[in-house]
Amino acid sequence: IVKEHLPGVEATIFFMDIRAFGKDFDKFVNRAKDDYHTRFIRARISAVEIDPATENLIIQYNSEAGSLIEENFDLVVLSVGLLSTAGIRKMAARFDIEINACGFARTSSFTPMTASRPGIFIAGTFSGPKDIPETVMQASGAASAAASLLTELPIRELREELPQEFDLRGEQIRTGVFVCRCGINIAATVDVPGVVEYASALQGVVHSQEFIFACAQDSQKLIGEKIKELKLNRVIVSACTPRTHELLFQKTLSSSGLNPYLFTSHNLISISESR
Repeated sequence: IVKEHLPGVEATIFFMDIRAFGKDFDKFVNRAKDDYHTRFIRARISAVEIDPATENLIIQYNSEAGSLIEENFDLVVLSVGLLSTAGIRKMAARFDIEINACGFARTSSFTPMTASRPGIFIAGTFSGPKDIPETVMQASGAASAAASLLTELPIRELREELPQEFDLRGEQIRTGVFVCRCGINIAATVDVPGVVEYASALQGVVHSQEFIFACAQDSQKLIGEKIKELKLNRVIVSACTPRTHELLFQKTLSSSGLNPYLFTSHNLISISESR
């Protein structure tokens, strides 16, 4: 990820053993080696010292041939183990769930989402260290497992109560434009403040602003507030692909009294990637 955002960075990974055991983890390691030219050095680091002249960090390590080598780095990141938290142990005790020797919920290799107590399902780091894709997959499986217990119960459709839609007949167009930086994924290649300034001068636009993450909950809340405060009747969001985020913004419009089909998505991430 660092190499994607800062192509000039030289990255080095010191390791004694690599166990890429998760789904596609081996591809991740190979991509780091082959596509991003990350150096992998099998060695035991003996010391990390500060260079008094440059304040950079000097790493001392023994090569596989037995030679003592020193290298100078701007930044050193230590990979440390993850520990169970008191919150995990407290919740496990509250629901009478067994934990393992490491302090995480005890599960089976063949049923990693099932807790020791029937009817309780587990996802994410409650059962051990996990990355985001693993957590999402496990959460989906846990939800499916929970739903399977409800098959014999009567199904009742739940409808969200939404405010009455604004009557826009005869109203002048009042457009709000919201531009997402997506951290630095978009902002690294797109002049986001320039887009905001350009949009603010367009006909019918009464409000234009940027977000670090437009999909975040606080950003959604602010968009809803702006719709009501400025009586916006059109909303344009320049952000990531609408395939993943369009429904989220449409829900924000609906909960703010605006017809969801008055929302338009502008895909900035495709422009960012093309550069």
